[in-house]
Amino acid sequence: MGKPISAEAISSTKAALMGPLSGIGDSIFKATFMTIFAAIGAGLALDGNAFGPILFIVPNVLLNVLSRWYFIKYGHKLGTNIVSKMKQSSLLDSFVEGSTIVGMMVVGAMINGFVKLNVAYAWTFGEKEIIVQSLIDSLIPSLLPLLLVLGFYTILNKNKKGMYICVVLSFVLGIVGKAIGLF
Repeated sequence: MGKPISAEAISSTKAALMGPLSGIGDSIFKATFMTIFAAIGAGLALDGNAFGPILFIVPNVLLNVLSRWYFIKYGHKLGTNIVSKMKQSSLLDSFVEGSTIVGMMVVGAMINGFVKLNVAYAWTFGEKEIIVQSLIDSLIPSLLPLLLVLGFYTILNKNKKGMYICVVLSFVLGIVGKAIGLF
């Protein structure tokens, strides 16, 4: 408005905007994109592909550098009006929703690649042996890993100490399942 602005007013405005805007940036860039690129890169690296680490590092560095450059540029240009423009625009909500959908797709694909659960049990009828794992895989491939992840997800959502329950349950299932010959 043409009046001089004190350094204290600038510092307090920056401090007030720092928390909410960093929460948006962290949830989009660190939690969503970094996880997506890490999952894809790890999957490639586990298969012995040297492109895996590159697929993790290069997009993350580019997103980090470009987002900082453009956020500083437009943050300086728009000033505090950026907060009201972001609130009025549904672009940010659409972007977050799209990123969440892509993230969930990657997590779903990770279940197939990273979670292994094979049943070693087999039935013998006369001279015919029926292997339970191949029977399950012929109906729905990777059904057991999916059910395991969904079960753990349910435990994590319904219990405050769900993480501890999942860890203990993993040990118990693994040890007892191996002892009785199920896995």
